[in-house]
Amino acid sequence: MKSPEEELQPENLPAETSAPKDPPSSLMIRPVSQPFVSPAMKHKSEECETWIDRFRKLENALYLCDLSNTGVLEKERARRLIHNYNLIYNLSLSPRKIDQALKRFRSGGNTLLEPALQYLKEL
Repeated sequence: MKSPEEELQPENLPAETSAPKDPPSSLMIRPVSQPFVSPAMKHKSEECETWIDRFRKLENALYLCDLSNTGVLEKERARRLIHNYNLIYNLSLSPRKIDQALKRFRSGGNTLLEPALQYLKEL
């Protein structure tokens, strides 16, 4: 007769390995913050996401940084955020155009978000 612990454990389990199913050449070093996505899935998801969808992520991030909901953000903080989102989401915004938008729509040391984003969106 089996004890309760023995009944819970299945008998004769096949040995499983934790070896990846993709060949080593397809694996890349990635930051811990990024979930693993197979190359096929990554390509498919990039196709589905349009430029405007990626740009909206930038807009949302900028507005979330505006904690007082004034529509104004510190110029350097806005520049860093736009630059990072431009790289991450492949928005193809030139650094020169980003600088122009931030200078054109500034208020002291701050940037007016709405006109600056509209300017970048129309490029």
